[in-house]
Amino acid sequence: MIGNNLTSSSSSTQSSSNSATQMASGQDKETHAQRLASSKIMVDVKGAVKSPGVYEVKSGMLIMDAIEIAGGMTKSADQRNINLATQLSDQQVVYVPIKGEIKNSDPSQLSAVGSSSISSSSPSTTDSSTEKIVNINTASKAELLT
Repeated sequence: MIGNNLTSSSSSTQSSSNSATQMASGQDKETHAQRLASSKIMVDVKGAVKSPGVYEVKSGMLIMDAIEIAGGMTKSADQRNINLATQLSDQQVVYVPIKGEIKNSDPSQLSAVGSSSISSSSPSTTDSSTEKIVNINTASKAELLT
C-alpha cells in the first residue's frame, strides 16, 4: 500500500506540473496575441485618395503608407501640404487636401496636416487672427456649427 500511495502522489505531482506548464504556455499565447493586437492600429484616410476609408495598419507605419493602402493620391491631391513622413497613431484621421484647398501653407505646420487636429480650412471672411481652432474630436455640436 505504501508503494501505491507514492505512485499516486508522484502522478498527481506530474499532473499538476503538466497543468502548470499548460497554463504557462497558455499565458505565452495570450501575451503573444496581445502583442499582435497591439501592433495593429486603425486609421481613417480621407480626402483626395482613391479609396477613402478606415484601414488597419501596423504600428510604426507612416502617413505615406496609409495613403498607399488607400489606393494612393488622386490627381487633384495637394502633396505639398502633407507631411508623408509622419508616423501614424491609433484612431488617427489622415486627410489629403485637394490642390488650392489650403491657402498660404506654413511649412512649420505641415506635420499637422493629415492628422485629426486640423480645423476647417475653408475660406473665411473673418480676419484670421480672430479665428478659433476647433478640435473636431472634442467639440460640441454648437462649436462645430460656428
